[in-house]
Amino acid sequence: MANSKITINNTTVTGVNNSLVVGELRISTPAPGAIDIPHQAESVESNIILQRGDDATFKSLMNSSPVRSFALKLYDQCGHLCNKWESSRHDNSSGNVRISSENKALFSNIEMPKGITGQTYLVISTYSGFERCVMWSSKKHLAEKDFEALSEKGTMSNVILFISEQINTELIKLGIDLASIFKAVYTSPASSLIPYFTEFIAGKSVAGSRPSFQGMLNFGPGVEIAVARFRNIKDTSSIECQIRRGGRIQINSENKVSAVKFFIVLKHSKPEDIKITEEFTESEFPIVPYTAETLPGLEAEHFTTLFNGFSFLELLNANKDVTTMNKFVDEHSSQVVSYIYNSPLTMFETFDSNSESSQMIIEYGCTLRQQIYQVLVTQASKSFSSVNKKVRKNVMFSEHELHANYSEPPNLYREAASDYTLNAGRLSSVPHHPPNLNLMPATSCGITFPSDEE
Repeated sequence: MANSKITINNTTVTGVNNSLVVGELRISTPAPGAIDIPHQAESVESNIILQRGDDATFKSLMNSSPVRSFALKLYDQCGHLCNKWESSRHDNSSGNVRISSENKALFSNIEMPKGITGQTYLVISTYSGFERCVMWSSKKHLAEKDFEALSEKGTMSNVILFISEQINTELIKLGIDLASIFKAVYTSPASSLIPYFTEFIAGKSVAGSRPSFQGMLNFGPGVEIAVARFRNIKDTSSIECQIRRGGRIQINSENKVSAVKFFIVLKHSKPEDIKITEEFTESEFPIVPYTAETLPGLEAEHFTTLFNGFSFLELLNANKDVTTMNKFVDEHSSQVVSYIYNSPLTMFETFDSNSESSQMIIEYGCTLRQQIYQVLVTQASKSFSSVNKKVRKNVMFSEHELHANYSEPPNLYREAASDYTLNAGRLSSVPHHPPNLNLMPATSCGITFPSDEE
């Protein structure tokens, strides 16, 4: 644990009583008593050309591999740079850019990167053009033409090839000698080709037990954690984070390299109290103030709106019972109406950003609006249910009136309403004893039909 390295890349937005800290937490922990197996690659800048899909496996394996003191550049088969590991790096973590271009069907279709130095590696797990052919004569013709075209494009004498063992065996049977074309050729079964290449580039660290780290983050004396959210990083092991009392967060990792994105809202008397430290490594981390460049898409007034909304929610939660809540609503009626019908936090619903840190803040703004609305609606429902009501007697209709009586003729209420107000407590428009209207017998639309006797 003493050899663990913790880095916190943060952006901090400070307010009067609240501040938010957003960024990335990363932990690197060596395995206890590990045996380091050295790499076989030259310790020079290495240019690696991979097929689509293999890059994700390679980056995942690199995360748990030893760090070497030479730079790595990862390219697709179109010659585009997709990822880069600096020689001065502290770990082998990488960005989230993936190879998206289609794999080339032929060796001669592959575009080598321009202007590169150091050692170049070409890793081929599938040779789709070759695999489409069934007849041996077709395979031989295609391979001869393909490698002839490859040689015409330029020499491969500085390129080391890693290729599937099955493909290489078939090419040898067809008389194709890859060792005469490339600087060197390494083979492995297709299922283990990428792990084989990773071990060649970075070596391996083998230990009898897994690395383990447990730490405690602090944010300064008197500073409390009001909200904390954590998000995993793709292709990287996660960190278990738990909020503890006293404004602390316990962090646990059982991997060589692990990381999380975080979003934290702090409560304090003054922003100068904020101090980010870790207890066990006795580390202290600088607080990086917010700028428009660090949180693109967000401006200072947006954070003011966010802090105001958070403070309003705190006031709502402080008034738990109906009586105090009703009093609060009376005293802050304009704010209550605003947050229900035209919340200032609605602006976050329209925001979007390519920055993951900005996006976490935007998502919290949307969640905060929903939380405030839900608290107000719930309290309104409780207030309505708690009003004392007298039991009302049913004086409008008698039991007889509540049932339809189809034995009487239709009631055509043509007489004045005053005739129906004799019974006190009844609706003036609903008669209890309808008058005899001397209705004429019913006719059939004025048409006289002959009797049955005729």
